[in-house]
Amino acid sequence: RVARWDGSTWHPMGEGLPDVWVRSIVSYQGQVYAGAYGAVYVWDGLQWSSAFETDGSVTSMIVHDGLLYVGGGFALAEGQAHANVFAWDGSQILTLGSGFPQPVSSVTAGTAGVVFAGTSDSGASMVSRWDGSAWTVEMDNNIVFKVAYFGEDLVASAAVYLGGSMFTYRVLTNKTGSWETLGDFHAEIILEHEGLLLAHVNAGVAPGIFSPGLIAHNGVGLQGVFSPNNGFDGNFEAVAAL
Repeated sequence: RVARWDGSTWHPMGEGLPDVWVRSIVSYQGQVYAGAYGAVYVWDGLQWSSAFETDGSVTSMIVHDGLLYVGGGFALAEGQAHANVFAWDGSQILTLGSGFPQPVSSVTAGTAGVVFAGTSDSGASMVSRWDGSAWTVEMDNNIVFKVAYFGEDLVASAAVYLGGSMFTYRVLTNKTGSWETLGDFHAEIILEHEGLLLAHVNAGVAPGIFSPGLIAHNGVGLQGVFSPNNGFDGNFEAVAAL
């Protein structure tokens, strides 16, 4: 369930990870870390081994300021209390304050710190930023699916409550400390690449832009990604900007 691409050919990585569902994967300190249910595995170039065990799923990882930040739905890591998040410096696990109150579904990082987003089974949602010493709540009144940075602005794909049982899908951006609507569509993936915010959408959002697939927001409006604007004919779960 994991392989290496050299630019033209896929190669196996040892015996792979045949009995786990890989949810996230990053490179850190010259090794590959793969998050799954119950553990984070590390590839040293020759074989896979368990870097550390958790009592739940590891869904999100990112490298920032020399640390590997890990998020998911767990209470314990290596038998110690770490509520849904922790950091790894290559030799030991670091506690991030009191942890994160919801299972983590997304993580991003910028100059102001690492931002985690998550939603509980009851629908309680939270977006909070860890600056290295303390947490700052960025949003707690909408269900947030993904977070990313677009320039210096934090962006969130969310289900925005309209009142009662009504809600709508929107992509929001946090400018000067307040949230504004960037677009009225449901983005399952968001990430910045070459000055554009790429979004994976599951329904048509603008005339002439095919979806499901990738669209882009240039900070003013939507535009196609591919030429011609025929999108990506199919569904997918991840996008990387290289």
